[in-house]
Amino acid sequence: MILDEILQMPLLDHHAHGVTLEELNVAEMGDLLNESSSRALGGAKAFDKPVGINIRALCAPALDLEPHVSIGSYMDRRRELGALESSRRLVAGSGMSAVLLDTYDREQESITTPQHFESQLGTPALEVLRIESIFENVARSGTDTAGLMQRFGDELSALAQNAAGLKSIIAYRTGFQIDSDLPDDGEVSAALDEWLKDLPTGQRPRLDHPVICARLLWIAADVARDRHMPIQFHVGIGDDDVDMPANDPGHFSGFFADMQRLGVPVTLLHCYPYVQTAQWLADIYDNVYYDIGFMLPFGSHEISRVLRESMEIGPFHKILYSSDAFSLAELFYISAYRFRRILAEVLQGWVDNDYCARADALRIAERICFLNAQELYQLEYRNIHPLEHTP
Repeated sequence: MILDEILQMPLLDHHAHGVTLEELNVAEMGDLLNESSSRALGGAKAFDKPVGINIRALCAPALDLEPHVSIGSYMDRRRELGALESSRRLVAGSGMSAVLLDTYDREQESITTPQHFESQLGTPALEVLRIESIFENVARSGTDTAGLMQRFGDELSALAQNAAGLKSIIAYRTGFQIDSDLPDDGEVSAALDEWLKDLPTGQRPRLDHPVICARLLWIAADVARDRHMPIQFHVGIGDDDVDMPANDPGHFSGFFADMQRLGVPVTLLHCYPYVQTAQWLADIYDNVYYDIGFMLPFGSHEISRVLRESMEIGPFHKILYSSDAFSLAELFYISAYRFRRILAEVLQGWVDNDYCARADALRIAERICFLNAQELYQLEYRNIHPLEHTP
């Protein structure tokens, strides 16, 4: 069976976040599962959705429990083992050869850094730099308008020396329906004057000016080209400050074409509900890759349809694996568990229906599970070799 082979393949998770190793109660864990700013949807209520069933059904056995135990029993066992041991079991059970962590999501002290993730949880981890957040950090330091862009470029370039990739959350800040052409210096200067005068004193600034965001992407593109690394783009599903209609990556096809001319790869993260658009972009631009991260841990049993959909027309050498796990090791485990089994189900069906040969199916599985990301992020030069970290 193809499943037996896929279960032995490593997974290279190209987009996730660190985890918390603090002891949690039900309310605190539920809050970490809540994407909404409404607290009414957090706490214990957050387990009353598919991710809650996923945790009880799939993660419970990894902690020596029967499937489908109550969330109270699950949390009791998690506390008995301790957050560190529970997280170690779940991350080890994911069978990941490496994970690339977006480190600018939550406060750094609350989740593991790549170095801490590797030392505490035993899986090699590398950093992905969030472009807009780095700019906000630089702006917060009090740089004047004239030197701000230069300082951002210098900071991003310096940090990129130890990173595996860059990431943009422009989908959250302006959406993709902006002019993505390179703004000239006059436009940028006026935009900075407008944005800086409204910055709140003593608080982290929030970048949401389309001209500044566009300029940052072009600066980041230079860094990505020089360092031979991709730029990740959040697409589709997310927190409640996402403007979903403006989050269709088709609106940004001109920018992706510009990046193709520059030789800069881009990856589209999550993509739901724009999975078909992501495939189309990957099929017409040689630099565009995509995944369906987030959906695997948070979706119900019916989410197998989304993985199937992601393989309708997309080139097999462009599909990546990601979990988008954040804060909780359970999300790494659920995503890896479901991804392997759904992928095997799809490919076994193709073989059984004589759509493709078994050898072709296994080759496709290897590409999606680890080879595509290994080559895209050039991880062999970072001494990370997936086959040395098989499950």
